[in-house]
Amino acid sequence: MVRLSPAILLACAYTQADAKKQSADVIVVGAGYSGIAAARELHRSGLSTIVLEGRNYVGGRTATKEFHGINFDYGGAYMQGGTDNPLQALSSDYGFTPAKIDWVTAAWDFDFNQFPSSGSESYDNVAYKPYNTAYGNARRQLGRSLYEAFEEGKNWDGVDKKRFNSTLAYDVESGYGGPAYSMDSSSYREYYCGFRWRYDTYYPEGGFGHMVETIAAQEALDIQLNTAVTEVADNGDSVTVTTENGDVYTASNVVVTATLGNLKAGDILFTPQLNNDKKIAIDRIEMATCNKVFMAFDEENFAGSPWAQQGLEYFNNESPFDEAPFYFYNRQIHPFSGGSPIIESWWCSNLEMEYNNGVSLQRHLDVLRNIYPELSDPIDVDYTDWNQNRFSRGSYSYPGVGSPITDYDNLAKPQGNIHFAGEHTTRSFSSVNGAWLSGLDAADEILRGRTTTPRPGSWKSAEDGLQEEGGRGKPPVHRPRGL
Repeated sequence: MVRLSPAILLACAYTQADAKKQSADVIVVGAGYSGIAAARELHRSGLSTIVLEGRNYVGGRTATKEFHGINFDYGGAYMQGGTDNPLQALSSDYGFTPAKIDWVTAAWDFDFNQFPSSGSESYDNVAYKPYNTAYGNARRQLGRSLYEAFEEGKNWDGVDKKRFNSTLAYDVESGYGGPAYSMDSSSYREYYCGFRWRYDTYYPEGGFGHMVETIAAQEALDIQLNTAVTEVADNGDSVTVTTENGDVYTASNVVVTATLGNLKAGDILFTPQLNNDKKIAIDRIEMATCNKVFMAFDEENFAGSPWAQQGLEYFNNESPFDEAPFYFYNRQIHPFSGGSPIIESWWCSNLEMEYNNGVSLQRHLDVLRNIYPELSDPIDVDYTDWNQNRFSRGSYSYPGVGSPITDYDNLAKPQGNIHFAGEHTTRSFSSVNGAWLSGLDAADEILRGRTTTPRPGSWKSAEDGLQEEGGRGKPPVHRPRGL
């Protein structure tokens, strides 16, 4: 059974007092991290602000739900970068204590051969070292897929091609949410320049969703749930926002945090129409379709598995939307999971898996039973469905082939009294920290009349060794953030 966390119920309580209020200085569309960030700054600065959210909870794609008695993030997964990540300070401000994740893992390749933990046949030596070499040699340019760039950059002498491709698929798809052959290579540098981290990874106490719900509650923001926006009109001296039940809200400015998937689907009618730069960007940037499945197992049976009490990684072959899941995580070792025998899986899959949970579960179990044939059927299962959810229509964005990083800048720019925020409006795209900082930027535009574009990655550092387009550098190893 899956239930919304208690903090969501708290959020519902504080949204009712001003439920009839339909006029404010600013309307914020969406109560995810970007919307809450914008609303918090505007509210703190004395501007009356109403947040309209179509869902029945605060948090958007960072939903935290209870599964098998434990809170799980159905959206965002980790705080990457340690104390350099701005979300670390944010969590501390609201009384959360992030826990560092110790990545002690057992890894299997696509043929279900386990990698030794060290030596010449370890995963680092047979896969990541040639991958890093290819990254340094790759000629990244607009209109060229990341797969093509890495293919050229490889030195095939002694390199296992299948293992290399599985590493590329795992590393890229886990971060971007789409296949390497559909991503533009010129933006890969921008993505990694947004991060100064290497290996430090933290998990927010209680989950990302619980944290943003707490922020909204402590700041006493006026949030109206179950209020889906269908139209936004800039009238020159004011803005009107219409909901699907016909209610009309008025404000001087509006901040729209609807997802790229919503913008692609035309779920909100803009008057005047979005300008041509925005239309082109919406068309060229892709929306990923990554999901998670959660499986709880019998404790005694699980204890006999080769991954018990350690991490579990599986790398499938090449994976241009392969039929097999590409990453598993043994939540038994998670700092807030209490040792429960639960496996969480990420995958960017084909349509059959995306729309058929039964097919999805069977393929997950097929992989796991190739590693541990005695694995019992799970006693509890749940799935995410971000691609089917009408308030997201996908997980997060990535630059399609032919999409320059300036497409993200164009989505970030205000149009009259309409301002925009969300992970798809920042060069730190597909990240929670990028979403949060984009909301702060949108609020800054309204408060100070100052537009910040491009919105860079959340932090940059010259010592990263990540250079300009076409340059060389070593990509940091990372873990999937998973949606």
